[in-house]
Amino acid sequence: MRKNIKWTPEIEAWVRSRVPFPKGKTKAAFLAELNEVFGTDFTLHAFTTFLCTKNIQTGIKPYQVGQHRGIVNYNLKPVGYERISKGYVKIKIANPNVWKFKHIMLWEKANGETVDGNKETVIFLDGNTRNFNASNLYRLTKREQYYRNSHFPKAQNAAENLVYIALAKQRLALIDKARELKLTTEYGNKNTVIISERRAYYQERKKDPEFLAKQTAYRKTYIQRLRAENPEKYAQILERHRKWYREKCKKKV
Repeated sequence: MRKNIKWTPEIEAWVRSRVPFPKGKTKAAFLAELNEVFGTDFTLHAFTTFLCTKNIQTGIKPYQVGQHRGIVNYNLKPVGYERISKGYVKIKIANPNVWKFKHIMLWEKANGETVDGNKETVIFLDGNTRNFNASNLYRLTKREQYYRNSHFPKAQNAAENLVYIALAKQRLALIDKARELKLTTEYGNKNTVIISERRAYYQERKKDPEFLAKQTAYRKTYIQRLRAENPEKYAQILERHRKWYREKCKKKV
């Protein structure tokens, strides 16, 4: 039967005087030496618990995944291995775990340029994410890609997609020029519109009978609600409208 052995202050002082462990010396070897010096029979688990409890730093780095006692992780894939990630093919380009989208890597190889992952992307013109032909890969800025996807329909083929991309680039160039000349305004979720186009759009809508009917119905509902909930504001609006009407009548006379 094993004796109830305790960790004495002398043992703790002896351990602290010998840490960090010399390079290449394992925890098991150090424990064997300790048991021999003090005539104890501590297990490796008990020794590890003692080190953690007393916050004694041994200087031994924990084994990394895939490197425990020199054993290679069974799940470690070789360089060049391919996998599917969110519908796109990724390829391993370096160890231990460096991956890159295959279509981006192939585009860079074909064009001799680097794709800035923060600002640029590479798309498949025909929409087939397995067609890695160089003519099917096209680099876009993320701003161009967003505008193309949000303002144009899904293309049926590569040629149609190129037309939509050209239109998106042309439109963005126009917006940038208008912004430079201070002819744009922001509305909604930071959407930029050209003021003259927005004005023309509303002028066109005013001629639409369906739009006018909806606008009239909304105004009636608003005035009725305002009259019931805020009579003071209703009186101000009514007075302002009467003043405008009197001015209008004077101009006619």
